Amino acid sequence: MQQIFRFVSKVITSALERCRKEGKSEAGDIRLALIEAVRSGNRTEVARLLVRPGADVTVRDKDGRTILHSLVPELVKLADSEKVPLYDCIVLLLAGGADISAGDNDGNTPLNDAVKLGDVKTVEFLLKNGADVNARDNDGKTPLHIINTVLGDRSTPGQIEKITEMLIQSGADVNARDNKQQTPLFFSRIDSMVVLIAGGADVNARDKEGKTPIFCIKSQKCLETLIEKGADIEAIDTEGKKYCQ
Repeated sequence: MQQIFRFVSKVITSALERCRKEGKSEAGDIRLALIEAVRSGNRTEVARLLVRPGADVTVRDKDGRTILHSLVPELVKLADSEKVPLYDCIVLLLAGGADISAGDNDGNTPLNDAVKLGDVKTVEFLLKNGADVNARDNDGKTPLHIINTVLGDRSTPGQIEKITEMLIQSGADVNARDNKQQTPLFFSRIDSMVVLIAGGADVNARDKEGKTPIFCIKSQKCLETLIEKGADIEAIDTEGKKYCQ
């Protein structure tokens, strides 16, 4: 347990030190409070320190990333059973005013980061604690877009499907459009495609170029599934082309 506390302490210290170097003096107070929290495990005392005047848990580094952003990738390195102390720390940060859905300079939220890394347990934790399931990055993409766009071939069996289900159950818009007017279905693989369609995804949605998801199929199975679910195989884009041309 002490090893986990030291690990968390190092992560928090690093994130806040970057803020301090950028002239945010509040980082000193936060650092002292949080380091003492994770080292001693005295959550009551840390909670008291976090809400004291001058303690700002919303400080950001030069990339606009918050303390929560910094903690998410570290959670991936821990076994599920070892994540609890860090989850407790995040709950305290939220109670102290941290924004669980804060976007960095690219619009990425902590939930986006967890989705990109495929951390099912942390995605679940963030959603249960109020993360905005439909928050958009600077490209207009939501976590449902991202789970298929980024994780892709790095995923393990059932991983994308499970996270997709969790996002939809938490209220994700299956027909949300990014800046190119593409919905999550445009990026889906067969495992998530079935879940998206079951959740109401429009198999004939069109993007800015008039293309539908059938133009972006990832496999023969995806093609068969789209056709089975009513995709228009005669759909023509703005250049007058069909998906097979």
